Amino acid sequence: DPVANAESRAAEAQPETSKSVREGPIASNNTALHAEVQQERQAWEAERVQLQAALHDLEAKREKEKVILMIQALMWKSKFEQEQAKANSTRLSKAPSDSR
Repeated sequence: DPVANAESRAAEAQPETSKSVREGPIASNNTALHAEVQQERQAWEAERVQLQAALHDLEAKREKEKVILMIQALMWKSKFEQEQAKANSTRLSKAPSDSR
């Protein structure tokens, strides 16, 4: 987690502070900021999960539509082949017979 790593490096880089600073307004401000960062992180994670679910739904819908289009294409192909066969048989039956 890059944010946690940055926070831990920043904590390590800070020189020892006096007890009054650690417990004073700066410390409470840091605690508030840390809580705010955690809330933001949770909000981003929740949004990421929602977006991932939406993407999954869209991919499933796309696959379903692809199957429907393939079935329609096969139906049209079958209909075309039936019409072609019917036309060929009609043409053969109407053709004059070769009487040599």
